[in-house]
Amino acid sequence: MLLHALAKLRDSGEISGYLKAVHINHGLSSESEKWAQHCSEFSHKLNTPIKVIAVDAAPTSGESPEEAARDARYGALRAIISEGDCLVTAHHQEDQAETFLLQALRGAGPRGLAAMGDSSEFGSGEMVRPLLKISQQQLLDYAEKSGISWVEDPSNQLLSYDRNYIRHQVIPLLKERWQAAAVTLSRSARHSADAAELMSDWGDKQLAGIEVGDPLPIIINEKSTRMSLRVRHWLELNGAGVPSESHLQKIIVEVAAAKEDATPLLRWVSRRGVEIKVRRFQGYLHLDGSNHKTYSDSRPFVIDWDISSPLTLPDSRVLEAVDISTTGLDREKLKDKKITVRSRVGGERCHPPFSEYRRTLKNILREERVPPWERNTIPLLFVDDELAVVVGYFVCKPFLTDKNGVSIKVSVGVDE
Repeated sequence: MLLHALAKLRDSGEISGYLKAVHINHGLSSESEKWAQHCSEFSHKLNTPIKVIAVDAAPTSGESPEEAARDARYGALRAIISEGDCLVTAHHQEDQAETFLLQALRGAGPRGLAAMGDSSEFGSGEMVRPLLKISQQQLLDYAEKSGISWVEDPSNQLLSYDRNYIRHQVIPLLKERWQAAAVTLSRSARHSADAAELMSDWGDKQLAGIEVGDPLPIIINEKSTRMSLRVRHWLELNGAGVPSESHLQKIIVEVAAAKEDATPLLRWVSRRGVEIKVRRFQGYLHLDGSNHKTYSDSRPFVIDWDISSPLTLPDSRVLEAVDISTTGLDREKLKDKKITVRSRVGGERCHPPFSEYRRTLKNILREERVPPWERNTIPLLFVDDELAVVVGYFVCKPFLTDKNGVSIKVSVGVDE
């Protein structure tokens, strides 16, 4: 129905641009090829090109068939959406009501209860759902009036699937008592979307100035609801996804509220299979995992480096010397010297630029509030056998240039 309507609008000049149909063949039915053929023939009748994409929708361990099919379908669609493209889907009012009920039964908050938005970012383009206020019956009437034939997927009748159960058992029962149930449930989804947007705006303001990888300050006596929102927003900012209610409460009760001298750690595996670790240190929550990459390779190393080309460390990090105009490592003091990059082993001493005398690196890192679990992962650059650079933190005073000198910046990256 949607493609038919869009083709009519295109032919009448009411919409511009290039129209193309896409059919995803999940390969889950013996009839899959026939359905793909039906879609191709229908598209050709409308003088509209079509792309048929076959995907592997077999569920993995612990994944439901519905999730597997959806992930495979959306993954394939994202791959073909370019900047400026708009993916238009035929989700209708009853689909929205079903999604709202599914989310409510999962205990979702406002964002989940918002169900499907009218439009959203999708891949490099946009996804638009223009039929969310159109009932299924209106679409059926349109199809009949337009002489459109369609095929039914028998799996849509299987009540073992949650959405199908709601569609065939719950929604009809609700409509018997409340005829406008789909309309009012969809309205509740819109109200939830408004609330979710306000919460997101509040979260953005609370995290103003906090970048990806930054720790989150713990606010003493903050209400748990506010802290939950801040922590959730912070985790999402760092690509850790939305935590479960259980993990969120453990962060607040077991990590943030732990004794000052404690070193609490909460870890879990996200839906994407990434291990997430949340710790507390000196009044801040720290995150390991996802976008905030950490390095746990503890093998000691000593590597010679001539600084003329990047150096890859055993844990895949990359060091690179870059000429800069500001204060940094003095190239003149590297001439005819042996340069090595080493892991921290303990007992190192140096003269930091912000101190009047040499001190142990252990005490410097402690006073600079470097988290304990990161201290042994810091690469150290030695000139002959003297510590010259604590990479990512400072250049030791004897190796700094003056204002007019040539500086070298030693940076840490990730070798992808």
